[in-house]
Amino acid sequence: MTGSAHGPWRDVLLFGGMVASDGYTTAVGATTRLALQIDCQSWAPAGEPDRGAPAVEIESDGKRIGYELVGEVLATRSQWADGWALSAYGIAFYVLETHARGEPPAAGSLVRVRGQLCVAEDYVTELFEPREQLRDCAVRTWKVQRIVRLGHSGDRRVPMIDRRDAGQRGFLLDLRGSPAPAGGDQPISGPRR
Repeated sequence: MTGSAHGPWRDVLLFGGMVASDGYTTAVGATTRLALQIDCQSWAPAGEPDRGAPAVEIESDGKRIGYELVGEVLATRSQWADGWALSAYGIAFYVLETHARGEPPAAGSLVRVRGQLCVAEDYVTELFEPREQLRDCAVRTWKVQRIVRLGHSGDRRVPMIDRRDAGQRGFLLDLRGSPAPAGGDQPISGPRR
């Protein structure tokens, strides 16, 4: 469990396309600047007693498959029909619902979100407004603590991701972060009005 911007956030999915098209590279022990996204499997209203509840790791068959986060929905606009943003643990998370169930939750509401944490790609973040304010609250400097290459014949721990990994399915990263946003602003704790 974790409950802060520091993390650690374990098994954060990095899509292989970020290496191939965006040229993303990193290594264990290196620092990297990025935003997090949660591919939301489900969400539900949360009550005031849930505010500040630690993030809970979700497991299935002994493998970590995601997190349950509690946070406040931010006032954003998204060109993604199923996109919204969540402020939790001092971080703004981009949220994309994988099984949209109608209208997203209202800005300012407290919700419990379950899903896979991913690295937010630029093409995702560019379709949210207010773009720069949200990025200031979402992009953090992270230290990479572990890298696992996802493979068709099994997953393998590796020391780095480089351009030769462009054809890989993806990677799982363990990240530990800085308490302050990369943009230097204070983290948002509620909806922007």
